[in-house]
Amino acid sequence: MIILGVNGWIERGHDASAALIVNGEPVCAVEEERLIREKHAYDRVPVTAAQFCLDYAGISPDEIDKIGVSWNFPFLYKLHRREWAGSQTLSHYLFGSEEYAQKIEYVDHHFAHACGAYFPSGYNDALVLIIDGQGETFSTSLWWGEGSDLTFIKGYDVNRSFGYLYSAATKHAGFRIGDEGKTMGLSAYGSPRYKEFLEKIMYMDKNGELFTEIKSTPNPSCIDEEGEIIEQWHNHFEKQIPPSKIPLRQVEGNQCYADLAASVQMMLQEMVVTMVTKYTKKLNTKNVCIAGGVGLNCQLNGEILSLPFVDNVFIQPAANDGGTSLGAALALCSTNGEDIKRNMNVYMGPEFNNKYIEQCIKKRGLPYRKCSAVEKETASLLAENKVIAVFQGRLEFGPRALGNRSVLADPSSFQIKDKVNVLKGRELWRPLAPSILTERQEEYISSDYVSPYMTIAFPVTDITIESAPAIVHVDKTARIQTVPKDHNMTFWNIIRHFEQLTDLPIVLNTSFNKRGEPIVCTPDDALNTFIKMKLDHLVMGTYIVDYRE
Repeated sequence: MIILGVNGWIERGHDASAALIVNGEPVCAVEEERLIREKHAYDRVPVTAAQFCLDYAGISPDEIDKIGVSWNFPFLYKLHRREWAGSQTLSHYLFGSEEYAQKIEYVDHHFAHACGAYFPSGYNDALVLIIDGQGETFSTSLWWGEGSDLTFIKGYDVNRSFGYLYSAATKHAGFRIGDEGKTMGLSAYGSPRYKEFLEKIMYMDKNGELFTEIKSTPNPSCIDEEGEIIEQWHNHFEKQIPPSKIPLRQVEGNQCYADLAASVQMMLQEMVVTMVTKYTKKLNTKNVCIAGGVGLNCQLNGEILSLPFVDNVFIQPAANDGGTSLGAALALCSTNGEDIKRNMNVYMGPEFNNKYIEQCIKKRGLPYRKCSAVEKETASLLAENKVIAVFQGRLEFGPRALGNRSVLADPSSFQIKDKVNVLKGRELWRPLAPSILTERQEEYISSDYVSPYMTIAFPVTDITIESAPAIVHVDKTARIQTVPKDHNMTFWNIIRHFEQLTDLPIVLNTSFNKRGEPIVCTPDDALNTFIKMKLDHLVMGTYIVDYRE
């Protein structure tokens, strides 16, 4: 069976994406933003992403058996007393024809998230936790995964949204909604002095019941309650802290916003840990799967993994709505009895051969050379304190760059952190992540837990603070990417050669994009961003490009 999963719509849509599953195996997945160069691809149907999936697999829309949509739009629009545009309209957007409407099936949003978290985990059983702004009716939901089945356990309504609470704090600090990762990073600089005040507005009792003063109801003016709920939180925050009128560029002089971030972060962690504690024990499982935008909160994920009764945590690498295209396709696989290949491959996007890469470089007139030992040469340049962009293999699925569309540097100098943040246009206080060889992880990270997708923050060891200060956050944690040899051989080899030169099995790794832009997808994207960022070198395929004014 061939199943196409899609996420994205022209009203209140974000993180549009498409994924294709053939006979139970995901073969490709990509976010629309990477292809059209518009970050988050707001209010977009994933036309380009869907076409990429079909082209990659060499199939036409006629050969698709089912199309899974990651929102139950007919129900959602009815809930808001609106009329849904219809499957014919969606089919026309996707393929330029209404004839594929009968193949479209709508999947409840949180069920799409849950399938995207549970099935790729490979666990035989798990508590599945979905936390985001909202789905059709729930903002948080819990599921029981056992074998090939997923069963709904409990849901919290939209007024109790952890995601909207976090977004409200993000906006109050002067950031854009969608920049919640900045709030997470900022929280480490603060103390939770507003937590007691905030718990008068929303709190959870020891039994996992969640109470709130936030009130909203579905209405025809909008198909979600985001604006209404965030405005209510904003009014509560304002009783303690004025909203920042500009984006927060430095912590100094803005301690109240760091304290707000710390308060919201601690509230989130305590409430989610209460839920996980109750339901892992009730279900008698030691495995937890997580998705939804809040699933990208690596500090929260670290807290969950540190619980003594939790052995394994799997976070869908594309935990945000971009991952629900894969989840919707997996949901239809499950309901149609397909034998699902239950592992996660994050490298599922476009790739380009050396011939095409060289043609793109030649058009720019930049100095370049072909290298027979490109991994070793990349490591040598890193050891010379060069900042290097790497463009290799298939594009990553999800918001993290995991070695194929990355900017790399030597983490042994704290100053390199500031340099890379400046080159990317990021705030200097924001942390940067490490990629580390699995074989030596325990020396540098206070856990041997393999975390290949940069989704969990771990405390670091003293040797890391001394030898790799550029990747240590102010709270002495790091959001690591463990690099097993069999996950990404090229990237593993780069780090291995760097280790042989420096005795440091770690490189600083951040996404290859300028602030406000999506991660690069094509060689032309890479060359444009390389030039704008003024990096030292760009490694694409077997070619090394040198920067010049």
